[in-house]
Amino acid sequence: MLRCVILTLAIFLNGFRIFGQCVVSKDPEGRVITTCDVYPIQLEKTVGATYNRMVYLGSEFFTYPAWQQGTVQLGGREIACQLSFHLVSGELSYQLNNAETPERVQPEAFTVGGHRFIRLPIGSGSNNKVFLQVVNNGTTKLLKHLKTRLVNLASSDGYQKREGFSGRYEILETYYLKKGNANPEQINLTKKSILSVLEDQSEQLAARLPDKNITPESVVNILKYYDELTSELSEKKLTLGSDPVFKQTLRKRIAYPTQARLNHVYGRTYVSFDVDTNGNIQNIALISPDNAGYGFDQEVKQGLKKLPPLNPEYAGSYLLPIAFTYTKSYGTPVTFVPINKLPADRVKDLVELEEITIPLTVAYRSFPEVDGREVWGYYK
Repeated sequence: MLRCVILTLAIFLNGFRIFGQCVVSKDPEGRVITTCDVYPIQLEKTVGATYNRMVYLGSEFFTYPAWQQGTVQLGGREIACQLSFHLVSGELSYQLNNAETPERVQPEAFTVGGHRFIRLPIGSGSNNKVFLQVVNNGTTKLLKHLKTRLVNLASSDGYQKREGFSGRYEILETYYLKKGNANPEQINLTKKSILSVLEDQSEQLAARLPDKNITPESVVNILKYYDELTSELSEKKLTLGSDPVFKQTLRKRIAYPTQARLNHVYGRTYVSFDVDTNGNIQNIALISPDNAGYGFDQEVKQGLKKLPPLNPEYAGSYLLPIAFTYTKSYGTPVTFVPINKLPADRVKDLVELEEITIPLTVAYRSFPEVDGREVWGYYK
């Protein structure tokens, strides 16, 4: 039996906190196993304390042996090293060749066993960076987040329990799509979820995606087609109005205002802004009436302020309409769409962008049965 790595851990097992030393190895059948000698935590330092030996199928590491030859990307350079990727903590340990101790600075990316991982922000906080495995490395990327957890086997778990395993390490996979320079967006392997991210080409893609049993391979194929479609557009002069990443990124940064939701109101807001020669958004101003209330204008302004720098080629002055729509899903479903629009004499010399919709759907359980009411305000 080849032993790989020894680790010390404190875990919860069957409701009791235990302390133990574990060895990752392979059994005679070639399966990766983790063997732990565990003690109740209160007996950890007791001389002669009894322990139980527990064997788990799998391990907490991405590879076996845990330490493998690979590369890390630091400052844009690929550097050869020994590395180990821990799937519970999500941390990478690596030791540069000829170094005596492992490094602690997390790299921008790493490669091990032919698998490439890049460190990117996920979730609402841009500082929450994790390593994501690159499944498809096209312009639009399919990425996978890996995490493992220990699952205890009950006596009814059959075969694995009869073989003497106390539990197994289960790998959890979460998929993301990354369009261009935008942050990754989490998806499920469903047609609706994938098309919601690729919405700018959803009509062309819908026929090529199966309605169910979607696999990562089928997503890779659809992304290749998506990149073909968008590359044809990019050969033309790309404008801010035709940039799908801008619209999609902004939409995710604008929420339906709580005050408007509680009062069952909807409306349309117009804002103007400039993009300077560095791609920064400046001079955000409300063009529609400023006394409509309910927080629509504040949400739009804050959303624009949260955007990262844009392509400097988009430099110019713009007018952006945002429609907050209200859908009543109970009884006879109906969607209320704002009808008020900005008078032509207030557009001035601005480039008007395509309207972005921020929808709200309400159910009877959440709200009284009332229709939506449009708000607009008036010019003083």
